[in-house]
Order: sequence, then C-alpha cells, then structure tokens
Amino acid sequence: MLGESLKDETPLLDVATAIESAVFHNVSEVQYKSKIRFLCANFKRNESVQKDVLSGRIQPYDVLQMHDEEFMTDEMKTKVEQMRVKMDKRKERAVFADGIESESYTCPECKGRKTKFIHLSDARDVRKAETWGNADAESKVLVVCMECKNEWVCSIL
Repeated sequence: MLGESLKDETPLLDVATAIESAVFHNVSEVQYKSKIRFLCANFKRNESVQKDVLSGRIQPYDVLQMHDEEFMTDEMKTKVEQMRVKMDKRKERAVFADGIESESYTCPECKGRKTKFIHLSDARDVRKAETWGNADAESKVLVVCMECKNEWVCSIL
C-alpha cells in the first residue's frame, strides 16, 4: 500500500516489517487481525500519515499509540467537527428552545448568572390535582449557563 503510492519498495519493506512487528509484540492475538486491517485501511486513506511513517517522523511503535482522529484526513476532521457542532446546536435547541431566561441561578463552573432553565418534573404544577402525585415532592429544573454551556439540575420548592 505504501509502495504503490510512493513507488519506492526498498524502505517500505523495512517500515512495514517494523510496524507488523510492533503490532505482533504489543497487541493480543484476538486484536491482531483487526489492528492490521485498521492500519491498512487508514494508511490507504491518508497519504500524509504514509509519508510521515516512511520519513521516520512517526515511528512504527508510535503508530500503535495513535488515536483514530490522527489517522483522519483534514477533510474527514472538518466533517467530524461540523457534525459535532451541528449536534451540539441541535441538542441545545431541542432542550432549551422554550427555556426561561433567568439570572436567579449562578453557574458553578464560571460563576455566570446568565442562564436558561426548564422544568423537569411538574410535581408542583397547579394544573394537576393533588391526588395525582406526591404533594411534598420537590420540583426539579435543568439549568444551562448561556456563557459556558454548563448544565446542572436544581431542586426548587
């Protein structure tokens, strides 16, 4: 795979042997085959990692320590980050779209007072008859700090 992309087979055999040896000595028998497949697939996708390994900037043993994100191409990293941002916005919109803005709560992380909250339990809801629930139960609210996005749950009377 590296040889096909760089057309230089001599150092490739040494690097491939070193990587295989590192996998063989540091991974269990059960994980060996899947780790080799993982490395083959990711070397095919990412030419910059191929070149870094071949040039010696990344040592064969270090390849085993690399996280999945390090094998991603820049394009894949951008897509993953866009998906994370989109999911964070969707999560915030879904939960706090109809939240009530308040300065009654103080964020335990940043000490900010700009917050939004929603009721999680309606035990104290006046629309329900007292016989439908425990009249002594506390009502809980989910609070989010609008400055640092920290979330926490509070009990109210």
